Amino acid sequence: MIQILEEEEEEGQGHVQTLEKTANFAEYTIVQFNDKQFKQHFRLNRETFEILLRELNNDNMLVVQAGQPEILLEKQLLITLWCLANIECFRSVADRFGVGKASCWRIIGAIDGCHIRILKPMEYPNPYINRKGYPSILLQGICDNKKLFLDVYAGELGSLHDARLFTKSDIFGKISNGEIDFPNNTHLIGDLAYPLSTYLLVGFKDNGNLSEPPKLFNRKLPQSRIVIENAFGILKGRFRRLKFLETKRLDLIALLIVSSCILHNLCILNNDLYEGPIEENEQNDQSLPHITNPGAAAVTKRMNLVNYLYNRFHI
Repeated sequence: MIQILEEEEEEGQGHVQTLEKTANFAEYTIVQFNDKQFKQHFRLNRETFEILLRELNNDNMLVVQAGQPEILLEKQLLITLWCLANIECFRSVADRFGVGKASCWRIIGAIDGCHIRILKPMEYPNPYINRKGYPSILLQGICDNKKLFLDVYAGELGSLHDARLFTKSDIFGKISNGEIDFPNNTHLIGDLAYPLSTYLLVGFKDNGNLSEPPKLFNRKLPQSRIVIENAFGILKGRFRRLKFLETKRLDLIALLIVSSCILHNLCILNNDLYEGPIEENEQNDQSLPHITNPGAAAVTKRMNLVNYLYNRFHI
């Protein structure tokens, strides 16, 4: 019998709980968890787990690896959730288990990028090093006002700028070829890392000479855009594995990240609220890597919104 130290948050104070690791951990130990213990270790409640398990059963999602004994789908799901929700190393885990509505801004989503820390790759590591100096994989997310992810794109190297990440994403391609449109004058919102367009509104770069209407716009925009920051924070808070993915299997990293985003949505849709601390998202460099020409239609659209907000909120 091996003793593993687990961190538990209670009333803002962290204390250490001893959790014994036994043979047949999934079969005998986990089934004895009460509801609080289950959610503490898996970051979602039993009801959400059962819903997800039923969906996977319906889709025949059992994974069988050639040459390996079959693992029941329920146990596969428990192992995956435990790995995503805890900071225990993968080897130890293996041992243990032997949209929203548009606002008055006509916003349909907020977009941003997020760094997922990884081990430094043995081959060609430099492209993975971000501006903070550590290796990472990028996650681009678009979420609504309920913090539901409407679109995610993961797997690009950490040194990539958010604007370049966007142009490489599937959703940019679909917008560009007309598969996705923005009816009724709707749009996404982002920070200054993104170029202004009719479908993506960003703030004004302040060089010290902005008038009051653009300044007001710059103050109001982050109040709506904060939902994507919170979505990333909740994602990393619930599934703590995303704080540091130590796997050397680079081909699995994007799959783990996107799977976590799907689970994040499932929890929200089933009112399985996250009650822990929200992780702070590390901002990328907000300056555009090159000069962009937003076009007259984009400039006009933003100025119309600037004037609307100024007339509404200025006293």
